[in-house]
Amino acid sequence: MDSICHLMCSNKFKSTTLSVPSPFMQNQIIDLHVQSNGTNKTQVSIINGPPYINIEVNLKASVESSEFGLDLSNNENLQLIGDSASSFIKNNILDYLYKTSKDLHSDICRVWESISY
Repeated sequence: MDSICHLMCSNKFKSTTLSVPSPFMQNQIIDLHVQSNGTNKTQVSIINGPPYINIEVNLKASVESSEFGLDLSNNENLQLIGDSASSFIKNNILDYLYKTSKDLHSDICRVWESISY
């Protein structure tokens, strides 16, 4: 997942299949084909010392497989899947950025190029 997060953060991501937690059944997953949907926006601000990093990753996805009987024509179900996927991706990117900056002492995504004071 770190490789995918790196590509997303560095604007080089094209597409992949991700298994995200199901919002409907605990311990189940939904497979999504995720692809880039445009250029990401990265902003870094220094607020009282530490940096505040905001990366807007533009993605679109389609369901490849899910639990039996899931109604994908229901907009509420699609919204729940989208929310679950967004949360999963966001948490993984946050973990990745923390790991690379704190543990590896690196800015391999070059987010500092987007810094504003």
